[in-house]
Amino acid sequence: MAGYLSEDDRKFVLRVITDQPDWRDGPARRHQLLDTWLRGDGRYADRARTLTGHMPLNNPDSAVADVLYGLLDAELARGVNALAFLLVRLTFQSFDDEDRIRKIAVDIGGPAIEAILPPLSNESRSTATPQTHSKPASSTPSAIAPDPIRILHLSDLHFTEATPWKARLQWLIQDLERGDDLGPVGRIDYLVVSGDFTDRGKEAGFTPAAEFVMALLAYLNLGPESCILVPGNHDVAEPDDAYVLNRDVTKLVPGIWIQQGNIYLKRNPAVYPLRFEPFNRCLFEPVTGRPYPLEVAEQGLVQSFFKGAYGLQFVALNSCWELDEFDRKHSGILPDAVAHALQKLDADEREALRKGDLASGAPVLQIGVWHHPVTGHEMMADTVFVDNLRQHGVRIGLHGDVHELRRDQVGYWHPKKMHIVGVGSFGSPHEGLREATPRHYNLIEIAADFQTVTVHTRQQRRADGPWEGWYDWPPSNGGSGRVSQYTISLDIVPANPAS
Repeated sequence: MAGYLSEDDRKFVLRVITDQPDWRDGPARRHQLLDTWLRGDGRYADRARTLTGHMPLNNPDSAVADVLYGLLDAELARGVNALAFLLVRLTFQSFDDEDRIRKIAVDIGGPAIEAILPPLSNESRSTATPQTHSKPASSTPSAIAPDPIRILHLSDLHFTEATPWKARLQWLIQDLERGDDLGPVGRIDYLVVSGDFTDRGKEAGFTPAAEFVMALLAYLNLGPESCILVPGNHDVAEPDDAYVLNRDVTKLVPGIWIQQGNIYLKRNPAVYPLRFEPFNRCLFEPVTGRPYPLEVAEQGLVQSFFKGAYGLQFVALNSCWELDEFDRKHSGILPDAVAHALQKLDADEREALRKGDLASGAPVLQIGVWHHPVTGHEMMADTVFVDNLRQHGVRIGLHGDVHELRRDQVGYWHPKKMHIVGVGSFGSPHEGLREATPRHYNLIEIAADFQTVTVHTRQQRRADGPWEGWYDWPPSNGGSGRVSQYTISLDIVPANPAS
């Protein structure tokens, strides 16, 4: 395959990777999927034929490998990028001969690919030549203490088309592998990005942000299902006809119209939800492989992970649904979206219990994610949704927006208190930060017994400088000085909904 992929072809390959959960079900299923695409029975057929030609499928594994390596080779012609990372990751998840694939990938991509290859499995590790790291191994043997569940939490990227996202990725990886009082970090299980991917609503910023997130997922060896994304106020577009002229507002519901001088403007119900269309088209769907719902009542998304002995559920909410050009501070969560999410939490848990994916009585930790703060200055005006989440059992709330670290509790004296973990800006330009405020990200570690959560707080003092610990917390053992992490005590109890 000569040349490199067009933008449409890139989107097709990303959709193939992210939109086919059963792609990894084995050679027979992969062969069936590819055969379907090539023979014209399905929505991918035309694009697949364009990319591969009418390639014979005598050997299913080699046919799929040829497609992947052809695409990888074409992409590497223009330099290692997010799609190349994804293709390498998918290849490792799809084929068993890791040593052979590693050699082929290195032959194609050279040192740049070698440096980001996923770690070998235990079987391959015993016979393969040692490779440079993609992700550092845990420094604590699992026989001594089980690995915690790790969540990498970023927010407020504020990328523009000029943002050097590859450099930003490298500084982050460098900190995870070698950072003081942190690296090498073991396996990271989930990536959370709580909004403001672009800056000031500019669509061009979504592209580098999407490439950054996809490359980070590939480095972490995570699939798109392990990525939790919500929009921020800078991710809201402003369609010209989001409001229409209305002469009589006496019969209109309050909140859907505004007065400008002597005229009244009413939200255009056909256009107003499209304020999140660029966020979906340019970032959410390319990264996750699924569309972001434009119907606001459905913008309470749930991602559930059940591992037999425990469960973890994320509730992703849109706190920007009423932000527009006339009120950039109107943050809040639609009650219908909260209700939608809580129903889905229970439904997922019941299904997991029914299928045996969650043991009866096993603990389940629920984590909320949104953009705006619910405590302190610049908090949402209406935070009643937090009480509904807390009553349901959501124990941790993650947010960004204010470009500073936040540590707080809601319902302090209540047995179902919620711990608020706010993170600063990962990439805001200097003018978007308060005086002497660095950039931040958090690495969250949930103990295997679900009793404690450790939040590692990181800072970058100068743009494109090294990351380091944010030493602002008293030691948990009561000692002197300051440390770069704090610990939250949880008391997670079984709360399985009735079947």
